[in-house]
Amino acid sequence: YGNEVPVGATVTGPFTVAAMVVGTEKLLMGMVQKPEKVKALMEIIAENNNRYIERLIDMKIGIGFADPVSSTSLLREKQYREFSFPYIKKNVDFIRSQGASAGLHICGKSRKIWEDVLETGISAFSLDNIEDLAEAKAVMGDKVSLSGNIPPVEVLRYGTPEMVLESGRQCIRKAWDSPKGFTLTSGCQTPMGTPIANLTALMDCARIFGRYPIDEELLAEE
Repeated sequence: YGNEVPVGATVTGPFTVAAMVVGTEKLLMGMVQKPEKVKALMEIIAENNNRYIERLIDMKIGIGFADPVSSTSLLREKQYREFSFPYIKKNVDFIRSQGASAGLHICGKSRKIWEDVLETGISAFSLDNIEDLAEAKAVMGDKVSLSGNIPPVEVLRYGTPEMVLESGRQCIRKAWDSPKGFTLTSGCQTPMGTPIANLTALMDCARIFGRYPIDEELLAEE
């Protein structure tokens, strides 16, 4: 883009917003004890999100959802489908109605809800490093762009540049040919205190191993 770069903003997923409002423990208990009240809260949050989203779209700012509390590390699939999925889908439906698109990141485990994630209508999915990019490519790669998933703590924050290069190479090896595209990045938010040298190594990894046409022999080297 020359001197211009795309600008994006994070929208917190409705279920995660609910956890921020009432507390995660109370929200999880409420799904069992007072499900209708939880759903009423979710409706309010989804509408509020759409108001924020509308302003972002007006300013032509890209949208990515962060929805860590929707992880199946916390929720059963049935709970996700009842209390989270319908409301983030309302947000994504609104985004698509405005001619825009959105990405999504879910922390922790998400494999059991990948098919549901696709049904939200997102165009890109960011995987936590706990999940396997090769499996995600097989299940989702023909429908959404994938991104991930260098371990943010043990590799990016506390590892060496050499560890970042190798971890990134393995990510690219698994997903560079994903049909809808692949972006090399961290498996979650980059921790504060991450060495600049490690962030530089991440960028170098993409330039060395991710430059097209892909050198598959270089990727395959042990």
